Amino acid sequence: MRDEKKEEQEESYTIETTGLPEDRISHRELKLLEEMKEDPITKGFDDKTLLVFLVARNHSVSKALDRLKAYIKFNRENGYEGRTVKLSDLNPVLLKSMYAFSVPGTTSLNGNMISYLNPGSIRMKDFTVQEIFDHGLYFWQLSLSQEPLSSFRKGAIYVEDVSTTGLKNMDSSKMNKLKEIQSAFPIKVQAIYIIKTGAFMRFLMAFAKLFVKSKILKRTVALKTPEKIFEFIDPSNLHKDFGGALEFSYRQLPEDPQSKFRDY
Repeated sequence: MRDEKKEEQEESYTIETTGLPEDRISHRELKLLEEMKEDPITKGFDDKTLLVFLVARNHSVSKALDRLKAYIKFNRENGYEGRTVKLSDLNPVLLKSMYAFSVPGTTSLNGNMISYLNPGSIRMKDFTVQEIFDHGLYFWQLSLSQEPLSSFRKGAIYVEDVSTTGLKNMDSSKMNKLKEIQSAFPIKVQAIYIIKTGAFMRFLMAFAKLFVKSKILKRTVALKTPEKIFEFIDPSNLHKDFGGALEFSYRQLPEDPQSKFRDY
């Protein structure tokens, strides 16, 4: 009698989608991918993108397809269908503020992708919904292009500084629109680490309940000291503005998110 567990281990990660070792998948995943591709809505999407949806929904084909439908709807309604958002499309003030960004190729100690949030660096009312969406879509397309499937398996952690954030930085109508992204994109949020709090921390958490899914809020942790973040991220992979040693500027971002990322 065959040892099915041993066979599964031997067969795992033997099928490649992009030629990268980090993008290998198991035979089981290949079968699920083929099942997923039977649905006509998957036409036009490459295997890696479909696998990102699949792993984000814990290998449930039906849930992955539901999320893909929401993604297609979001793109169609907001002008992103078939569009690559270029760096030059972004509002330069919003870009320079570094209020929300990620650095491809850097991960946590557990292999999670890392994203950064500093909402106190902007006033949302100064920007249109389209400008905020463009900013988010650029970094999404950058991650999808640059990050291996193995990173999407692990999901993302967010490092956030709210020490200078107050009511002046918020805009309820725009934040309500941002809720659409939570339901349309295949992003597994594993944790949100707040490294610096502020006087309005309680207010901000109460405010966030109106716009952020409860299961994500439950993964939000206010660290007792900023240095506690080093239990999750090596300083070399943490941006200097958040207490690490990583030097990174928006000037290092590629014009086309699908092109080669510059060394930093």
